[in-house]
Amino acid sequence: MALSRALTERLSRGWALYKQGRFAEAEGHFAAVQKQAPHDHDARRLLGMALSQLGRDAEAVVHFRAALARRPDDATVLNNLASALRTLGQSAEGLALVQRAVALTPDVAAFYNTRGNIRFDLGDLPEALADFDQAIRRQPSFAEAFFNRAVALQAAGQPDAALASVENAVRLKPDYGKAHARRGQLLQALGRVVEALASYTRAVELVPTDVRSQCVRGMLLRGLARHADALAAFDAALAVQPDLVEALVGRGMALMALRRGEDAVAAYDRALSHKPDAADALTNRANALRQLHRYEAALASADAALAVLPQFAEAWLMRGNVLRDMWRIDATLACYETALRFKPDLTEAHINRGLVLQDVGRGDEALASFEAALRLRPGDPEAQWGIALLRLRQGDMAAGWRAYEWRKQVPGLVQIRKLPQPEWLGDAEIAGRKLFLHWEQGLGDTLQFCRYARLAADRGAEVTLSVQAPLLTLLAGLDARVRVVDERVTPNGFDLHCPLLSLPLAFGTTLATIPASVPYLSAPMERCERMAARLNAAGFDRTRPRVGIVWRGNPLHSNDRNRSTQLERWREVFAVPAAWVSLQKDIRPEEAAILAQVPQSADLAAELTDFADTAAAIMALDLVITIDSSVAHLAGALGKPVWVLLPYNPDFRWMRGRADTPWYPTARLFRQQVPGDWAAVFSEVCAALAQMEPRHMMGVPGGVSA
Repeated sequence: MALSRALTERLSRGWALYKQGRFAEAEGHFAAVQKQAPHDHDARRLLGMALSQLGRDAEAVVHFRAALARRPDDATVLNNLASALRTLGQSAEGLALVQRAVALTPDVAAFYNTRGNIRFDLGDLPEALADFDQAIRRQPSFAEAFFNRAVALQAAGQPDAALASVENAVRLKPDYGKAHARRGQLLQALGRVVEALASYTRAVELVPTDVRSQCVRGMLLRGLARHADALAAFDAALAVQPDLVEALVGRGMALMALRRGEDAVAAYDRALSHKPDAADALTNRANALRQLHRYEAALASADAALAVLPQFAEAWLMRGNVLRDMWRIDATLACYETALRFKPDLTEAHINRGLVLQDVGRGDEALASFEAALRLRPGDPEAQWGIALLRLRQGDMAAGWRAYEWRKQVPGLVQIRKLPQPEWLGDAEIAGRKLFLHWEQGLGDTLQFCRYARLAADRGAEVTLSVQAPLLTLLAGLDARVRVVDERVTPNGFDLHCPLLSLPLAFGTTLATIPASVPYLSAPMERCERMAARLNAAGFDRTRPRVGIVWRGNPLHSNDRNRSTQLERWREVFAVPAAWVSLQKDIRPEEAAILAQVPQSADLAAELTDFADTAAAIMALDLVITIDSSVAHLAGALGKPVWVLLPYNPDFRWMRGRADTPWYPTARLFRQQVPGDWAAVFSEVCAALAQMEPRHMMGVPGGVSA
């Protein structure tokens, strides 16, 4: 029976809405017609199509079957029913139906596309690809067929062909969000990360609700060290789906990279509120708690992850990392070995095991661990960097400095400038050429390695040296032949460049050839005079030595928890008759209270505006006692007596087992023999102070008499 004019018009209105993508409104019109004309083929067919677009495939199937009951040979309905059944996991029946559609109308591209999708689901990749090719042959502008062909080619292990196919889909349909996302996935798999990021970015511009692409964007941005942008990507995903555990975990990782540990823990806790057994969230939460030095809580979180997944190698790795921070070495190594038992190719476990073994002086075993990592991942920069630290600690500088070049490839480790001019590593003549040397790490590193600028000038180079702002005034006096510029300056017209910590390699430095002539720095005379007057005015008894002290370093330093001390620990030292001068830049209230109890002490914090002031203060002292900080390097560079208090696992440059250092002839090293045991170190310092009379500590060349 023909529909009434009113119902026909309503079907037409629904079809117009359907073509505009307004499927819910279209469904309302089709449903109203179908209710009044339950046997109408078109009403059933169109209602099924709208329901399918709305994701209500089970309902769509009912209407498609009813439409087929009226017209069993309607190829389009056969195809639509096959597609809906595929979505419901009933691919075998769907394949039979679409086969009928193809037999009835062999030239319709959409039917081959549907059959290709069903065959793909059934694991028949060759036939699926043949169907997609048939669809494209019949309709060369069929973007969806190119997309589906790309998915099949990717599954068949042909990523390059898959990429070419999906790029055709994007070309034919520039607003095809799924195709941009798939292109990003393929580019990511091919290692073309920046291009992949651009594709995922376009995908979420087109489909803001595509939370998966947002999460992948976030992970790619993290990999590029764009952590603030990564955080924004995860937040965008959470704005769409607030309970998305993947985005909450990613958010926590981005926050950790931004050193917002408490916020990271909150993100992981929120993820766990939605999925308490999320082992990855528990493991990452352990890492955030570790960053906050909340080790017992971190250990509990790692253990909770292992309670969920006892064979989760990454959780065993994290547990080992926490125990390493707690100096439970045997337990740490046991965790790494367990991680490797469950996942032998977990490169990070080999590397971390090597670092721990290196810390405790088991060099041969450490090297074996690094080499195991390199067998799994040849050229891994972190494993090579571990070998560099090991070699340098052992004094094998020829091999150590070569391997240390790998630091440039460890993400986030150092700040190496990307410059178009060639990098100089000692392989070219520099006489008469303009050489730009630039800082890359901490203030202490610049103070230690700036000495090489003079060697470059000795070879006839026209040297420009970039240094951090606090060092600018001090290092301006390094050498009249060396132009010293602020860290933000890149000079014009230079021929070659070299980061500071590549200079030992460039000059072929060995233990025997370290340029250790001191002093190689000096403080401005007017500042020396001002500091000498300041200390004289403090009323110190000049029968006592003047000793400068530094007990804390930069808290952002990777080993600061081990190298820095509490001022409370210094009370034993303060009992030795001396005039104690604090060179600490930032004094906390509780530390000021301790210093106030020391009979002869001075706090110079307010007067130390830059390192030229600190150098001037040191020149007015007889001795500096410091933890491993930039002041240790400054005192050594000034040629002043300096005692350096080292943790059990000191930085590579202090090597192992030595009480001296070839870098600074006036330095003496006091080492922990047991992890965390500062008490023995301070007892040794007190004994050394007691053996020295004031006259033995005064009158050092370059010093300022009071």
